[in-house]
Amino acid sequence: MAQLLEPGAQKLIGSKKVLSQEGNVYTYEITVNGAVQKDAYEKLFAARSKEVEIKGFRKGAAPREQVEQQIYSDLVKDLTNLMVNYSVEELLTDEGIIATTSPEVEKVNFTMVESPLSYTIKIERLPDYKLPDTSKLKVTPPNTEVKPEDVETAKKNLWEEWLKKAKDEEKTTYPEMSDAWVESQMKIPNIKTVAELEKLLVEELEHAKLHQEEDKLVNEALSKAVESMKIEVPASAVEKSVKSNREAQEEQFKQYGITFADYLKHYNKTEEEYNKEVSDAAEKRFREDVFWTLFIRERKIKIDTQDPKDVVFVNYAASSLRVKPEDKLSQRQVDVIIQTAAMYKAVQLFRVEIGLIPHEEPGIEVNDQVQA
Repeated sequence: MAQLLEPGAQKLIGSKKVLSQEGNVYTYEITVNGAVQKDAYEKLFAARSKEVEIKGFRKGAAPREQVEQQIYSDLVKDLTNLMVNYSVEELLTDEGIIATTSPEVEKVNFTMVESPLSYTIKIERLPDYKLPDTSKLKVTPPNTEVKPEDVETAKKNLWEEWLKKAKDEEKTTYPEMSDAWVESQMKIPNIKTVAELEKLLVEELEHAKLHQEEDKLVNEALSKAVESMKIEVPASAVEKSVKSNREAQEEQFKQYGITFADYLKHYNKTEEEYNKEVSDAAEKRFREDVFWTLFIRERKIKIDTQDPKDVVFVNYAASSLRVKPEDKLSQRQVDVIIQTAAMYKAVQLFRVEIGLIPHEEPGIEVNDQVQA
């Protein structure tokens, strides 16, 4: 469906009006653009009709009325989902709405292809929150000095791992760590001596410590930023999170032949303790999501897939979402990758704003993954 609604095409929403408002909860009535709906239906029909087999005709060559009769119900279902999903996205974008929970679509009215689809939608809008001044969140870059004992521990671990896999004759040949052992057994490019190995271990340990300490500083700064915003978490958002988490857990437990009660007993938890853990995590995630959503919006963070710097973020996003280079993606999947890439870009900017210098990172070679 990626090509059914092309960028720059007519607006999908034909008309919209607010039916009611209770606090931050708005109910809209939406009617889609009839011309766009008809065009999307024709494109759907053209794509699907090619695969329809009707006795007495070559595949894709049967009369339209016979083909349409066979696939009409499926086409209508897909068209309805397409119109609703994309028009909701258009509404949120055009109105500048940040929804606190998933919008609730109701009263979908579809009579025929020629008559514009309409529906009502209930949206709980995010109240106005102000981002904190990140200059007041400045941190001191961490000390990444590696202690000699840390290097010795790393060397010892390397040696012990080698001993587990080495053959008896190799253990006889190399009774202890030596230059010959490094060159013969480690086979690390440009590393041929114990001294060179130690230097490499220092670099890797410093790199690991830098990331660990910086991540800690970023999380602390983020916590301070979120706390200062005094974000109120809607009870409905927490309830939905607890419910969906419980359902996902129980579905997973079925695969292992255990019950939710078995899980609680194994971890010595009460259901109330479980619910509190999930609720606390949901509230934390909600507040952080609000911060990042506003941060991306206020900083006008965009992803340009033609910009090599942004492509790195796209590659990270595709990798984190387990997208393979050979995958053929829908427009919605591409949108998710771009949104995730924007998040990576936002985090990097936040790190810079609190005083951390960005590091050069190797790109993940999946540059073609964002092609729909």
